[in-house]
Amino acid sequence: MQNKKHGGARQGAGKPALYGKPMIRKNVMLDPETIEILKALGGGNLSEGIRKAAEQSMHPTRESLAQKVSSKSKRSVKPARG
Repeated sequence: MQNKKHGGARQGAGKPALYGKPMIRKNVMLDPETIEILKALGGGNLSEGIRKAAEQSMHPTRESLAQKVSSKSKRSVKPARG
């Protein structure tokens, strides 16, 4: 029998990770409305929608930062004495 050079586990074998790192499978419970929102955000892919929602929550938009700044400045204004 000949020693075959194909098949079996080897370094670099298999499909490369789509997102630059391996994903971990988790089960989550979501209501139907949230599922539809996340699927829409992910272009029909629920997992992609969850990743995008998480990414957006970690990197706030300019509008949300402006809201935080304006709410802080309103609280820090001290009334004039008199």
